[in-house]
Amino acid sequence: MRFGFGALMLFTLLSTPAAAQVTLKADPVKNSMMPGMKVFVDDGSCPAGQIKELTAANVKAGIMKRTSECVAADIAAKANPLKEYRLGGKFSAFDPVVSQYNETGELFRISGHCQSACTVFLAIKNVCIEPGAELLFHAGNSLGEEKKKSAVATEHMMSAYNSNLRAYLLEHHVMDSQVFFTISGSDMIKKFGYKECPPL
Repeated sequence: MRFGFGALMLFTLLSTPAAAQVTLKADPVKNSMMPGMKVFVDDGSCPAGQIKELTAANVKAGIMKRTSECVAADIAAKANPLKEYRLGGKFSAFDPVVSQYNETGELFRISGHCQSACTVFLAIKNVCIEPGAELLFHAGNSLGEEKKKSAVATEHMMSAYNSNLRAYLLEHHVMDSQVFFTISGSDMIKKFGYKECPPL
C-alpha cells in the first residue's frame, strides 16, 4: 500500500499544516503497528508533563522488538498529526483510532496526503477535511509481499465511507483496481458532503 511520489510527495508531507496530534489512550495491540511506526500513548504511565512514545519493531533497521519511552509532552504536540498514518498500512493500526475518536467525539482533521487505509478515518463521526487535502482510494489488498486484491479489505474500507462516496466509487469502479484514484479535499466537501475543517 506504499508508493513513491518523489519530490512532490515530500513537499506535500512537509507543507501540511500542524494540527492536534493523534494520541491513543492505550497501547496498540501486538503486531498492529507498521514496522518502525511511532505512536504516542497518554495512559498515565509517564510522569507529569511527559507522554509515552512507542516505536514498533523494524527488523530491517535492527529494531527487534517494540520499544517504549517517556518523552516531553510538547514533542507529541509539535509532531505531524498524520505522519505515521498517511501512507496506509494495517487496519489494526487505524481502527482503534476510529473507535477512540468516536467514543470521545473529538474533532479529527484530515489534511495533506491520505492514501489507502488512511481513508478509514472517514469513519470517524466528527471528521473534517481540509480543502487542500488529497485522499487516494484503491481496492483493498493483503499485506503480504504479493499484495493480492482482497474483497474483505475492500469492504472494510468501503464501510468507512458515506453513501454518496460509496456510490461514486462503485459507479467509477475505483475499488476494482489497485491503482490510486485521487479525490481532492475540496471535492470531498462539495460533492460528497464531508465537513470542512475550521481554520486552525
